[in-house]
Amino acid sequence: MGARDKSGQVIAGARRMMLIDSNIIIYAAQPEHAGLREFIAEHSPCVSAVSYVEVLGFHDLSEQDRAHLEAFFFASTVFPLLRLSWARLCNCARQGG
Repeated sequence: MGARDKSGQVIAGARRMMLIDSNIIIYAAQPEHAGLREFIAEHSPCVSAVSYVEVLGFHDLSEQDRAHLEAFFFASTVFPLLRLSWARLCNCARQGG
């Protein structure tokens, strides 16, 4: 089933969007899951601001992993839930509150 306009008609050439949970983002980031990353990329990934904070706020994230995940979030549609600075929330989460 493809994307549809307001009248319910399929929009030609439209890509499907897929809301991805934090756990799937973390799982897909592992090197052995290239197929899952390709599948996600084909479906216009969408994430919530909560996933952004959960994933990038992890206190033991390597700088290389952080860079890859930041690139993923930059390429994704992020649905904002809060009007606070995401970077401030991540820093707070990493410091334990």
